[in-house]
Amino acid sequence: MSINYEDFLEHKKEEFNYIVPPKDYYCPLSWQKGNPPKLSDPNLYEYINIKKETCFWIERKELPTKKVFIPHSFDADKKLWVQKAWDKNRPLFRENYLNNNKKPILLVEGEKAVKFCEANKFISEHYLIMTWSGGALAVNKTNFECLKDRQVTLFPDNDEPGRKAMHEVAFTLIKNKIITSDIKIVIIPEAVLKFFPQAWDIADPFPTGYTAENFLTPGSVYLKDYDPELYKKIWQELEQKQLEEQIKIKAKEIINNYVYVLDRDDFREINANVYLDIKRMDHWYLSLTKKGETMSKRLLKNENLKKVYRVICHPGLQKGVVNINNQYSEIRPGIYLNTYAKPKIISKPGDCSRIINYYEWLFGKDNWNIISKYIHILIKRGGTKILWVPVYISHVEGAGKGLLVGLVKSLLGYENVLTNVSVEQLVEKHSTIIEGSQLICLNELSFTGYKADKKEVTNRLKSIFTDPFLVINPKNKQNYETPNLCNFMVSSNDDRCLHLERDGRRYFI
Repeated sequence: MSINYEDFLEHKKEEFNYIVPPKDYYCPLSWQKGNPPKLSDPNLYEYINIKKETCFWIERKELPTKKVFIPHSFDADKKLWVQKAWDKNRPLFRENYLNNNKKPILLVEGEKAVKFCEANKFISEHYLIMTWSGGALAVNKTNFECLKDRQVTLFPDNDEPGRKAMHEVAFTLIKNKIITSDIKIVIIPEAVLKFFPQAWDIADPFPTGYTAENFLTPGSVYLKDYDPELYKKIWQELEQKQLEEQIKIKAKEIINNYVYVLDRDDFREINANVYLDIKRMDHWYLSLTKKGETMSKRLLKNENLKKVYRVICHPGLQKGVVNINNQYSEIRPGIYLNTYAKPKIISKPGDCSRIINYYEWLFGKDNWNIISKYIHILIKRGGTKILWVPVYISHVEGAGKGLLVGLVKSLLGYENVLTNVSVEQLVEKHSTIIEGSQLICLNELSFTGYKADKKEVTNRLKSIFTDPFLVINPKNKQNYETPNLCNFMVSSNDDRCLHLERDGRRYFI
């Protein structure tokens, strides 16, 4: 009978960092105690790889209505044994016996079947008996490469999952890296199969008149060379299954690195300001999803995909997907992607007088006092929207405006600050540059040669600088409103870089 033990684990979807356990922890310490110790339990199966390293254990339990298989693996993060299974690269049961053993391999389903065959004199004399962990549905989680160039005989259980599992083993051995093509399979014709109970396996009693020798003796009429041409339909299904597994792996990778942004109807990379629209996402992975649903549909149906309304940059919130209720008046409740990254600079006591004295001389002491308070708010009260903008004007280059911007950028974090931004990047129709930035610095602001009217552009900049909410207009996308959490600094060598009214109060020149 084919059973996948993972079906019985409530925590089967929870991931963990499994490793080959340290030698001192080759099993849970509690198993070595007791009278008798648990290690003497014949229903406890130790999986040892070809390097003779214990990898994990499988515990078989007989319950009143069913049998269950409980995996025990070593968690590298918790540094203890947990009841979870490796999700890939599982060794074969008895893999460690391959060393200095040239016998043909007999693959059966289940550890109990292996032990039965080992106790059978005929089978153990002619074959090295092995199996994989997890049952008929877990063939793809096992690494069969240790069987490279070995002769392998497959003996399936008498049920459909068992037969399919053995075909999947053959598919893996032949198709994937051509581990071996020297494969035989036990085929029992219908006329004989009727004497075998449904779900019969090699560890069950043989029907009257039959023994293991009938099926496993070289030259037996039941022992056939495995010919893929006879199983084209099954192989097509296995190819599609393999493809689906590849899609799942790729989808998991995408989900770990992207979020879906509702306002944009796009996928955005979590750690970079890179968007993939649905069409490009589908086209990029079309070689995998040429049959069935597109990648975007698969992702959007996946409950693990992180979905957000929009993107913000707020130092008061943790980086990543955040759920905001009513704790910020300037941010409407909803789910957001917060791109803010903590600066890597480390604060240490020291003498900053050279910098401070220079900017007191450059700006004047009173002016520098105001500018330093502006910088203080950016650092200490991150997320606060400051409703005015400092504008640094110098008639000569090299006065230190760029140095000041660089210092502020290092204090706030390079990922959170955009420098050398042009007027066009802010005021163009499809500008989205304000999203995901804590501070934007317009460097060398000048309207010389700029075709738009200075007054008109100044007014547009004013709304961008000070409005609590802005309408974002991505190209070929619907407009949407976003909280304006970004602050600004402006530098120029042109004392007429902005159109200023006498009663203007949004700039500190």
